[in-house]
Amino acid sequence: YIEEFCLSIGINKSTLHEWVGKYEDFSNAYSVAKSKQMHLMITNSLLGRYNPSFAWRAMMNMHGWREKSDNVHTGKDGKELFPELTDSDRAILAKIKSEL
Repeated sequence: YIEEFCLSIGINKSTLHEWVGKYEDFSNAYSVAKSKQMHLMITNSLLGRYNPSFAWRAMMNMHGWREKSDNVHTGKDGKELFPELTDSDRAILAKIKSEL
């Protein structure tokens, strides 16, 4: 969408990004355009108009979307393998460090 706009006015993307950094009104208009682009992508994806793989990759590339997963590693007993250090643990480590 942004690339199509650039082509329609005869500029390249680097010029567009230069203008975004240089002109406040242009920067605001660009932000609105990016928001509309994201809304259009989400809406059309949910309506089944876009291939899900294409839409996901496009959102990653155009809007910085990323997959996030939280992994918790536990031992056989279900407890954390690397629990948070207590103040007592920190004191012991500080003593060992000072002796090195």
